[in-house]
Amino acid sequence: MENFLAITNLDLIDFISIHMPSNTTRLSIVDDLDWSDVESHLGLMQTKVYRYLDFVESGNMDEQYPKYSNRPIEITIYAEYPIPEIGMKLIKNLKDYALRENDISLVWLRHNDVEADT
Repeated sequence: MENFLAITNLDLIDFISIHMPSNTTRLSIVDDLDWSDVESHLGLMQTKVYRYLDFVESGNMDEQYPKYSNRPIEITIYAEYPIPEIGMKLIKNLKDYALRENDISLVWLRHNDVEADT
């Protein structure tokens, strides 16, 4: 059975919330896959982050969720498994290039860990 709240469901915003300590709108990605197929996993992660970016840039977020508008945006990846070095490089590249120019931060969290920023 497919998990509807997962990195594999590219057409869904897994979660949207307000992170109260920072007053940011947090768009969360649930990454429940292991890294046995690294290439596929990297592609899914990149595609999902870009879908979230499109969701924000297109104005769809403001239209569909007006109470989350007018706040800084953060994309958070909740990873069930440790992210390998190549995955961390992708996160850094997304953060440094695709998201920085749109003033969106990117954070990753490991299941049961405290927040870890790359």
